[in-house]
Amino acid sequence: VAVNTTPPAPVTPEVAAPAPATKPEESATAQPTTVSTKVVEMPSTPAAAPKNFYPQELSSNSYCLLDEKADYHFSVRAGYLHSGYGNDRDTFYGGLKFYAHPTELRAKAGKLGLLVPDATVEISHQPLRRRDDADQPGVGNGVQFRADIYWAWVNWTSKFFARENCACSFAKPMNITIGPVATLGFDKTFEGSGFRFARYGGARLTINRYAFLEYTLGRTDGIGTWSQQFLGEIPFYISHDEQVRYVLRGEWMRGSRREPDFYQVGAFVEMPMGLVFRPREWHSLVPFTQ
Repeated sequence: VAVNTTPPAPVTPEVAAPAPATKPEESATAQPTTVSTKVVEMPSTPAAAPKNFYPQELSSNSYCLLDEKADYHFSVRAGYLHSGYGNDRDTFYGGLKFYAHPTELRAKAGKLGLLVPDATVEISHQPLRRRDDADQPGVGNGVQFRADIYWAWVNWTSKFFARENCACSFAKPMNITIGPVATLGFDKTFEGSGFRFARYGGARLTINRYAFLEYTLGRTDGIGTWSQQFLGEIPFYISHDEQVRYVLRGEWMRGSRREPDFYQVGAFVEMPMGLVFRPREWHSLVPFTQ
């Protein structure tokens, strides 16, 4: 009997095919989804950008008066003056000055802009000429109040002296104006004399708004005759942010031939009132360091 010794072939297990995935039954209440398209029509003219990004009431707030670059602002002035009128006196000079440069108002006025003046009002402590009938004629300390109105009728701008990053106050475009000026005010010395009314009129030449030379003719009560007055202020240093100015000041008053001339020379620093309340920015007061 023949015996088969070949082992039987291995049996391959049958693998059942996976059942097809069944889709979930759709709800009978489901509604087809629709996408709506909204058409936005562009305006025929583009919207204009607002002039200011702050409320209108904020622009008219009084705090803008503390900004030296604004058309209306206050400045604090302090320095030293040397005066002479028969006798010499060195004294502290300090004052508060209000500037009004209505540039926007002048632009709105159009052709009538020439009738809109610049104006300044200052009250200061400084040496003053005594009355002619004083026991000791000469110079005494006192308080002076002045209000100036200036019409810039001739305007000329030059960029010849403009330089970048220069500390010199004249190394920038120069705007020169010429026009009439009228000055009213009063003087009062601390030696018991009353208030003396002052009135002067003449012409002024300004350079970049704050430097000026002027000639006026008028008189002050208590001083015998009409006087000619030459007055000038020239900044010799202006900070880069144009907030602080160091200024040279000179005044010469010519009266009658029988009386000596009155003169003043000195220097002072001028800064916006807001800087007084910002001690962290007092480094701007140090000249030629920025």
